[in-house]
Amino acid sequence: MTEIREPAYQIDYTGAIYIYKSGHSVITTHGYDVEMWMPYSSYLENTISIKEVSNPALFKYTLKANTSYEFTNASLTEDFYIPISAYKTSTIDATCDYVSYNSEGSVVRNEKDTIGFYIYESGYTVITTHGYDVEMWMPYSYLENTISIKEVSNPALFKYTLKANTSYEFTNASLTEDILIRNSAYETSATYDYVSYNSEGSVSGYVKDTTDGIRIYESGHSVITTHGYDVEM
Repeated sequence: MTEIREPAYQIDYTGAIYIYKSGHSVITTHGYDVEMWMPYSSYLENTISIKEVSNPALFKYTLKANTSYEFTNASLTEDFYIPISAYKTSTIDATCDYVSYNSEGSVVRNEKDTIGFYIYESGYTVITTHGYDVEMWMPYSYLENTISIKEVSNPALFKYTLKANTSYEFTNASLTEDILIRNSAYETSATYDYVSYNSEGSVSGYVKDTTDGIRIYESGHSVITTHGYDVEM
């Protein structure tokens, strides 16, 4: 899997601008002129070129509240991370849930109530917003290099509530990979025990009093027992 790097771009920025070796940077100013100073001898003489261009550095996409979207990375040859910017201005945080799939359609990463998401090379990500519109900014070059965005009917995640003091069996009957199901109650004292079995029925792992996710092995199953609290997964 390609290494994930934080985005090399900024919104409403007042700091230094990075230009990488044999690369280029695109800057879009706002309502004021911006003065920049750089060493004449080492930069300008060694051919840093500056020119006006028509396309902006970033473009904004607004995700509507309580809506699901699919972002597809059709041709970019790298994984990347897109932050959402609305959380900086909302009186209550604007967040989203997401699930990222790789080029084979397997789940690589998923998060609940987050302020950014990953899209993998030749993969796609499903995002579901909550009760606020969410503004997203990304390099204009991403749009040119065919990231597609569309509304979809199914949410990124679905919630299943495990009742307190109850046991459940989760079976991975047909997925051709191991899966990890996260517990969203980890911030409380809601814990559970679990045992995971592989496709031959042998114990592959077990944990007591945990709030971590549950691993269900390919063609295997896991048994979970909750304690005195309901657990949201």
